[in-house]
Parts: sequence; C-alpha cells; structure tokens
Amino acid sequence: MPRLTYRLEAVPVTKGPKHHFFGYYDKLLWDEDDRYILANEVDFMDRPPSGHDKVTIGIIDTQNNFSFEPISESSAWCWQQGNMLQFKQ
Repeated sequence: MPRLTYRLEAVPVTKGPKHHFFGYYDKLLWDEDDRYILANEVDFMDRPPSGHDKVTIGIIDTQNNFSFEPISESSAWCWQQGNMLQFKQ
C-alpha cells in the first residue's frame, strides 16, 4: 500500500512585541467561517500574573493580515483558564 505524505506550511498568526495565547484541547477558538481566532494578549510571559496584571481579550482576523483586534480586558485571569475562550457552538 502506498504511503501518503502531506506537506503543511506553518503560518504565524500573531506578531510581537506582545505575547498571545489561545486554544485549549476541547475549546473551539475559530469562528464558524474560519475567519476569526479568539486570543489573549499580554505584555509578559516570564512570571505568573498578579492581581494588577490585565489580559486583553480579542480576535485575530485571518483576512486582515492576521491583525489582533481587542474586544475587552480583564484582571481576573490565569494562563490555563484564559485559554478556555471559545465561540458559541
């Protein structure tokens, strides 16, 4: 039986200088049209968040040069729970 191989190209969907994180194994982070990706944006990655740190919640627009568009912000977050954003199914 012939072996099928596929070539996939990884495409970055965020840019610095800020850090972005998104996705959790059972959460739907793409919208139903595969245009927007839910994401969080922060200024740091080298320590746990404190009560004074805010996370910016937004979407990445895959049809507009992967731009990050802020929606809201929160000071009640952590690295694991922040990744649980999802579009309504």
